[in-house]
Amino acid sequence: MASPREGAPRPHVWRTATVEITCTDDGVVTVVGDADIAAETALLAAIRTALAKPTPVVVVDLTAATFLDARAVSVLVGGFWVAAHEGRQLRLTGVHGVIGRVLDATGTLALLTGDAVVPLPGIRRAGPHLPTLRAPAGTRRRVEPPDDRRALSLGLDPGVSALTDVDFLATADRPLLIGAVLEAALTSTGATAVDVQRVEPGDGSLHIVGHHGFGRAFLDFFAQVDVDDPTACAAALRLNRPIEIDDVTRHPIFAGRGSLAALRDAGTRSVYSYPLAGPSGAPIGVLSFHYARPSAERASRSDVALAASAAMRVVVNY
Repeated sequence: MASPREGAPRPHVWRTATVEITCTDDGVVTVVGDADIAAETALLAAIRTALAKPTPVVVVDLTAATFLDARAVSVLVGGFWVAAHEGRQLRLTGVHGVIGRVLDATGTLALLTGDAVVPLPGIRRAGPHLPTLRAPAGTRRRVEPPDDRRALSLGLDPGVSALTDVDFLATADRPLLIGAVLEAALTSTGATAVDVQRVEPGDGSLHIVGHHGFGRAFLDFFAQVDVDDPTACAAALRLNRPIEIDDVTRHPIFAGRGSLAALRDAGTRSVYSYPLAGPSGAPIGVLSFHYARPSAERASRSDVALAASAAMRVVVNY
């Protein structure tokens, strides 16, 4: 075997009993062997190392991989969305045989091999906080974060765990998905109330499909929101970008409008509405965070909205 040229940087290497994973300085991760449950932490470390490199495309070479566990798939999906959030790509190469079948069965094959077009307009990170990668909590059909100590040891965010859990997404239906989005929004951002709206295919209006913290008066008033209505969610839908309003009483969108009274009666002083991007990049819904006072949790809200968009693309019956 030829030795590396003198002075050439050596790749980072992680080894377990079943796999060897390397990461080069140009962001190429190579997996050799079985990426099973025992390899989860090593793969997570390799993906994080690759994402820290200043490369526009992180390549994960699976040519020599012989097995891919659901936990490994979840780490790869998490890495994909971290890269996408930063305007970069994570792409798998060398997909073959059982590896391809695992990815196909989890609905991630097109996403991770570059065959899916997934633009993310308007959602960008504020500040240096790095989005988290996610490994499955090991449960199906239940929206439960992993143990906080384990999550923190891997650098994970328990609040958005279910939304990037491959096992959960493979079995979730729309009500379960909406519940997971609401739970993530509440636990990760400190919002006092949250609502999720779906874009109706017929007329393009927004309809509330899930909420937490609102009474009947609010739900009746915002039961249907048209794209030109004077609301933050309508503006987020129309402009396809986050609309962040620190004080609804001072913002021109609500000046002299009934929507202002409806918000204040519900206890909302600030509202932050994020479009949820569909496969084409056009919004398929809007996620709105409500607070009794202005909030600085912009990075957390962006994380939740990004994860919710990804989950809704996977759960096709959203």
